[in-house]
Amino acid sequence: MATPTDEAPADLPTPRADELRTIHTDVTLWRIYSTVDHPMPWNGLRHFGPVSSRWEPHPPGPPRVHPDRAVHYTATGIVAAAAEVFQQHRTIVRSPDMMLVAYRLGRPVRLLDANSRWFTRAGASQAIVYGDPLRSSRWATAIADSYPHLDGVVYRSKLDPVSTCVALWLPAADALVAARPALNISLAHPGLRGPLDAAAIKIGYDVAD
Repeated sequence: MATPTDEAPADLPTPRADELRTIHTDVTLWRIYSTVDHPMPWNGLRHFGPVSSRWEPHPPGPPRVHPDRAVHYTATGIVAAAAEVFQQHRTIVRSPDMMLVAYRLGRPVRLLDANSRWFTRAGASQAIVYGDPLRSSRWATAIADSYPHLDGVVYRSKLDPVSTCVALWLPAADALVAARPALNISLAHPGLRGPLDAAAIKIGYDVAD
């Protein structure tokens, strides 16, 4: 029996229909982003990388700007968005410099489902999905190399497993450019106090102003 590998093989299997997932334009996505710490547009893609996040499609090595690689992290709910962004200190900070945006994509995006059997067929295991983020990113680079038209990866949040997270890559740029926000407000907005408190309770985080 073959031992699951940490490294992506040279020849990756072509994803089957049931190993791909489409996020349609009627799905609301949620993203928390900073206006002061490396600010970028709410619908922008980060070309600088790789950093310590999971599913970085940038080539390995010291972080730098890659014109042909980029990533945009988002989620299908507020809870997952908050869990991922504030995981280091497990405290949701209602800062005026942090924004919450809710939006729908300008076109459907086609994504590799990280929780499908694809990784098993590729010779790996779910340890790639939920283990060391650097390993996930090495696989992300290989996937982006092999399937340059793939819009990204969809996966369950490690911190909120009932929620879905999405890593959109450069091919999804047009879907983001055409997206329109239904909501784009500061986490310090009084109207978010209740939703953020509720999110914190669900994942056991603290809340700070």
